[in-house]
Amino acid sequence: MNAPWPVLSPRLSAVAAEIPERSRVADIGTDHGRLPLSLAASGRAAYCLATEKSSKLLARVLRADAGTPWADRIVYRAGDGLAAIFPEDRIDTVVLAGLGGRTIVRLLDAGSAHRRALRRLVLQPRSDVASVRRWLSEHGWRPVSERLVETRRRLHLTIAAEPGDDAEVYRDPTLGRDDLFAAGPLLVRAAGPELALLLRSEKGRLEAILARPGSGAAKARARFDLDRTLRLIAAISRRA
Repeated sequence: MNAPWPVLSPRLSAVAAEIPERSRVADIGTDHGRLPLSLAASGRAAYCLATEKSSKLLARVLRADAGTPWADRIVYRAGDGLAAIFPEDRIDTVVLAGLGGRTIVRLLDAGSAHRRALRRLVLQPRSDVASVRRWLSEHGWRPVSERLVETRRRLHLTIAAEPGDDAEVYRDPTLGRDDLFAAGPLLVRAAGPELALLLRSEKGRLEAILARPGSGAAKARARFDLDRTLRLIAAISRRA
């Protein structure tokens, strides 16, 4: 399919904003392929590798019109996760966006041979964000940017991380490391309205679970998570 340079949604614009100028980018699981088109057309990326798990999925990805001067900056390839990256791609930035947190962690674990050459990860987990932050911390990556943007009445988190020690990032006078894995150390430090909105929404969700009849492990977990959410709300309220 041919398409002009697409306008990105706020969700994908947040991802694009975290790509350093002239990067060599792998968009793993590119889906519709709008992000690589935008990165190549704008010149933000010097090279884009757009991947999908199968050739069938890859055939549905948007492509630039034949003869478009920047079209040769994009390569399309089928492959599972970071295994689709070849050494000759010289990738320095990997994007994993729109996937569940556990899937992101699995793909990063499986791609250990490729991670050594990377300078930046740009991640947009749809769930299990604490597990993603914990993985980054345990594998020598520190968050350099965290942002929340709203699309279709849902807040989407984008994390950019680079190799380095994260001790200072996670140092907080009132909150523990697990608290910051859940809410985001840079988001908590900024104490912005988007995080406050996200925490209030989480509070309502957990209170609804606890209001249901019955007991069990799910309710015990909800009580634990609600206590943490209330602690985070209080902490950012003092900093706002």
